[in-house]
Amino acid sequence: MARRSLTSLIEEQTTEPSPPPRPELVQTEPVTTEVPNYLRLVRKETRLTEEQYSDLTSLARRLNRQREQRTGERITENTLIRAAVDALLTQAENLHGETEAELTQSLTTRLRK
Repeated sequence: MARRSLTSLIEEQTTEPSPPPRPELVQTEPVTTEVPNYLRLVRKETRLTEEQYSDLTSLARRLNRQREQRTGERITENTLIRAAVDALLTQAENLHGETEAELTQSLTTRLRK
């Protein structure tokens, strides 16, 4: 068998037609390019008391059980925290105090009205 040059081997490989795709590799559903919600969010760590975390977990589980449809976004502790932050920010002009307890008091007093 005669030796062939690297150039002739490369030309041979690039001129051969590619084989037809295997049926199991053919994509039948459209590719979704939508980025998941959690990847669009900024990560921010916070510290919670054990009671806060436990209550958030219980609330998220209860809300998920109450959902009529099981499709779509799942409710997590982070979902509830983001909802709470949104509620806090809508009341920012009414927020006052110099300690966490005072800030919480000013917010919860306003929300109970």
